[in-house]
Amino acid sequence: MSPIISRAGFSFGFGRRRGGLSGPPSYSVSPSTASLNEGSSVTFTITTANVPDATTLYWSLNTVSGTINTSDFTGAAVTGNFTITSNSGSVVLALANDNTTEGSESFQLQVRTGSTSGTIVATSSTVTIGDTSLTPVFSASGGTTTTAGGNTIHTFTSPGTFTISNVGPGSTSVTIKAWGGGGGAGGGSNHPPQQGGAGGGGGHASLVTTSLTATSYPVTIGGGGSGGPASNTAPHPGVPGGTNGGGSSGPGSSGPTNNNIIGTSGGGGGYVNISNILYAAGGGGGSGADDQDSTNVRGDGGAGGGTNGISGTSVVSTTGGGGGTPSAGGSAGTPGGNSGTSLQGGAGGAAVSPTGVQGRSGGGGGGGGYFGGGGGAGTAAAGGSSGGGGGSSYGNPGLGTVTLTSGSGANAGNNSDPFYTPGVGSGAAATGANSSGGAGGNGKLVIYYTTP
Repeated sequence: MSPIISRAGFSFGFGRRRGGLSGPPSYSVSPSTASLNEGSSVTFTITTANVPDATTLYWSLNTVSGTINTSDFTGAAVTGNFTITSNSGSVVLALANDNTTEGSESFQLQVRTGSTSGTIVATSSTVTIGDTSLTPVFSASGGTTTTAGGNTIHTFTSPGTFTISNVGPGSTSVTIKAWGGGGGAGGGSNHPPQQGGAGGGGGHASLVTTSLTATSYPVTIGGGGSGGPASNTAPHPGVPGGTNGGGSSGPGSSGPTNNNIIGTSGGGGGYVNISNILYAAGGGGGSGADDQDSTNVRGDGGAGGGTNGISGTSVVSTTGGGGGTPSAGGSAGTPGGNSGTSLQGGAGGAAVSPTGVQGRSGGGGGGGGYFGGGGGAGTAAAGGSSGGGGGSSYGNPGLGTVTLTSGSGANAGNNSDPFYTPGVGSGAAATGANSSGGAGGNGKLVIYYTTP
C-alpha cells in the first residue's frame, strides 16, 4: 500500500508492519519557536513511532517567503541528517547575522527518508526570521554635523576627531575641504602716518576619496595670526602666530619713540590638517609701520599656498619671507628673518638698528603649512619691515583627487566655494595710521558625503 505523507505535524502510518514493531512508522516535526531574529537559534524536534533506534533520517528546508540559502545559517547548511533514538531526534539551526538587508523570510523544515531529496514524511509549521542584521551603511561622527542637499556634513572650526564607525558596502565618496588661517596685520604709525601691512589669506586644500577606513582621524584647526599693536611705549615685542605653526612676528627696536607711534608686525596664520593626509596652509603676517619712514610703504604678508606659498612683500631695503614649497620651508627674509620648516612658519626678524634708535619694527611671521613660510625681515634702515611668506598646502595623492588653491592677497583660497564661510582664513586688512592691526581669520575644515 502506498504511504500517506504527514503535513504540518500530523502523521499517518504505512499500511504494513515491520518486524518486531507494534505498528507502522509515523513522523512529526515541530519547531521550538514560530519566529526568531538573526543571530538566534531554533530547535526542531522530530517524534516518531515504530522507527528503530539508529535509523538515519534526513532534512531539508522549504522556502515559504523571501530567499532562504546557506548565508542565512551558521555552518552554511540547508540540508542534513540526524539519528533516531527512542523515537526522537532533533535538528538545531543557528541563524547567521548576515549583514544583509533582505526583509523577513520564512521557511519550513521537511523530514525525509533515504536521502536529502528522498520522500518527505513530515513538514514543520512555518518559522519566520526577523531581518535584524542589516546591510551596514557609511556612518561617521565628529565636528558639527548637519544635512543639506542630500549630504551629511561635518564642520570643524576647532580641533576634534572625525571617526568613521562603518564604511558600509562598496565605496563611499568622501570630500574633505580645508582652509588655513589668515595672517595678522601690522600696526600703523603716526610719524609720518603710515599703514601697517595686510595679512596674507590662507590656502585651500581639498581631497575627494573612497579610500578612508573605519578609524579615527584627528583634526587640527589653525588659528589666525595675531595683529600687531600700534604703540608709543618701548619695547615693542613681536606677537604670536596662529595656533598650528603660525610664525611670530619680530620685535621692534627698544629705543624711545619720542611719543611717536610705531606698529608691530602681525603673526602668521596656522595650518589646518586632518590625520596627515591633507594640509591647508596659513598666510603670512603683515609688516608693522616705522616712525622713520619718509614714504607710505607697507609689507603685506604672503598668502598661504596651494602647492607653493606666496612670498611676503619686500619693502625698500628688506626682503619678504619666501613661500613654503612641497619639500622645504620658505626662505628667510633679509636681514634677520627666519626660514620656515616642516609645519612651522619662520619667525619674523628683529628690527636691525643701533642701540637706542627709535621707531623701528620687526618683520611679519611666516604662515604654517606642510612647509611653513619664511619670516619677514625687520627694518634695517628707514623704509620699513617686510611681510612673512605663506606656507604650502598638501594632499595625499594616493588617497584620491587632490586640489590645492593659493590665497590671493588677503583673501582665502577658493572663497567662492559653497562651504566657505566669510572671514575664514582671511588675512587681516591693512590698518590705518595710529591703528593696531587686526587678527587673521581662523581656519576651517569640512567633510561631507552622500547621506546613506
